[in-house]
Amino acid sequence: MWSKWHPPREHFCRFCKVPGVGGFRCIPYFLRCALFSLLLLFAAGSLVAAPLYAAEGHVDICHAPPGKPDNRKIMSVSVASAEAHIQRHGDSIFGPVESCTGGGDEDCDGAVDCEDFDCTFDPRTDDEKSDTFHCKIPECGDGFLDHGEACDDGNLANNDCCTSDCQFDHYGASCGQADTCEAGFCDEAGSCLPEFDTRCALPSLVDLPIAIDCCAVEGSTPGLECQQDYCAITAQPINPCVISTGGEVVSCLEFFATPALNACWSVFDGENPYVSTPRMHEIIEDGPITVDSSLVYLDNHTKPLIVGDIWDRMMRGSSSEGPAGTDRYPDVPGIDSWVVRLPIVECQNPGDRCTTNSPKEITGALCFEIREIRVTPDRVIAGRFLCPERDPELFEECQLGPLFTY
Repeated sequence: MWSKWHPPREHFCRFCKVPGVGGFRCIPYFLRCALFSLLLLFAAGSLVAAPLYAAEGHVDICHAPPGKPDNRKIMSVSVASAEAHIQRHGDSIFGPVESCTGGGDEDCDGAVDCEDFDCTFDPRTDDEKSDTFHCKIPECGDGFLDHGEACDDGNLANNDCCTSDCQFDHYGASCGQADTCEAGFCDEAGSCLPEFDTRCALPSLVDLPIAIDCCAVEGSTPGLECQQDYCAITAQPINPCVISTGGEVVSCLEFFATPALNACWSVFDGENPYVSTPRMHEIIEDGPITVDSSLVYLDNHTKPLIVGDIWDRMMRGSSSEGPAGTDRYPDVPGIDSWVVRLPIVECQNPGDRCTTNSPKEITGALCFEIREIRVTPDRVIAGRFLCPERDPELFEECQLGPLFTY
């Protein structure tokens, strides 16, 4: 038995005396601790929505001062006093979700939960048909568009056209993976538009037996890999010439072996060095055909018969189809436009100038709008190199091939 006046006994019995026969008895220390712990667990368990703790034994509540319901603030109180706050003042436990059935203000913004503008239904955890669903507190990067957000792509990363604070990146901002077919630029509306890279166009469909010299349209040094600055290089006409009707300055495809050469003839055969006229006629008549990055033989010279065949296909049509061209420009009478798909071959000028002595690799593909075909006396094809940034509608009409994603 403890001595009645033993100091530890007085200390232990200060808070744990209970009525008993013949006076008060003191609960032993270890039992007092056990009961006190159970009491705390019970109190915490009765406050189900207490997810945020400021300190051990404390909980964050949304407190409305008496007489000032609009002056709510978040404060930390003991678990024991939290219940009194809820019952006497109408306070609520501050938590990461709003309970739409309690009529409280769990996010402490002064509005009834799930009636305030910053609360959005969360389909990941809630059932719309249930009367106990919750609303999520707005958070940038959660994949749901909340009030004040222009976009929310589910992350806080930059360089993806939706910034880390959920606003659109400015037009032209880089996005995607640099130096790959996924590299692009932002459109100021949250989308990543691909940069035009001719290497991403293989395998591709081609309409004519023509291959474009890589160095002519991508500004590279002969013998080196073509630089992918196609849209910048073609912003100004290459080998410029003037359309006879309307006076527009465009690019002219020149096939003769001179410094002006920028295009070659080919039937896209890597085994037979002879580029036959009958096979070129078949491609013009029956195209398009599919090409890939195989080696092919090339040829040069004006070839008036082939230029004439291309004119016939554009203006008159083939034996099975009508004219390939269309009347696109009101100020030019008749058929004045044909968008074609053409492959690009490794640098030829200066270089081999499309001679047939060795096969060359197809390195990509592009779109070209034919505006005029001069069978005599020049034997050139005049038109524009299309870029998706400058000519989105015509470029969409082009449809280069299955791996071409622009």
